[in-house]
Amino acid sequence: MNKKGLTSEEITKAASQMIAEVGYANFSLRDLAARLGVRPSSLYNHITGIGEINTAVAVDASLQMNRRIEEATRDLPPEEAFLKGLAEYRAFASENPEIYKALFRMPEQSNDEELLRRATLYAVRALRLICLDFELDDDDMIHFMRCLRSTLHGFVSLTAEGFLLRGGVPRDESFAVLSQMLLNQLKSMSPKYKKGEEEK
Repeated sequence: MNKKGLTSEEITKAASQMIAEVGYANFSLRDLAARLGVRPSSLYNHITGIGEINTAVAVDASLQMNRRIEEATRDLPPEEAFLKGLAEYRAFASENPEIYKALFRMPEQSNDEELLRRATLYAVRALRLICLDFELDDDDMIHFMRCLRSTLHGFVSLTAEGFLLRGGVPRDESFAVLSQMLLNQLKSMSPKYKKGEEEK
């Protein structure tokens, strides 16, 4: 991106702001160009297309999410850190719904498998590091992280679409129950915790 005064970071920041304001589905390169003060055709001097922009926004979102979880859980004991990390994941998704959509639509936008892999790891890196304290073997860690991501994404996505309201039970209570269930499952898979129970 070689236009004087215009950097990749500025383009990504402007795109993220627009997506947050107008929605992921309504974002366009024409509007982005207008915000940046360039002609739409000029953007193609810096990017290959809207897919590249969406990918950059998604990578930035994954880094933001990871940083938030990391900062909130630093120096906490493993069980407390795990529950706090889940809460921060949900909070990020709730506070940044359109940016969160960009993160989970990324596979549709990018053919760069390595970039996809890194962005996926960034988004849950802090949670995975917390889970490492439970000393699962490699296969169990993969299984658990897949289940963890699927469950969290399902809850926040259903919430964003206006579901999970019936029955008079607050969503916060349901999320607390869900978080404790995930922690219990993690502990049940942990050789470290199994050994501790046996020694009691």
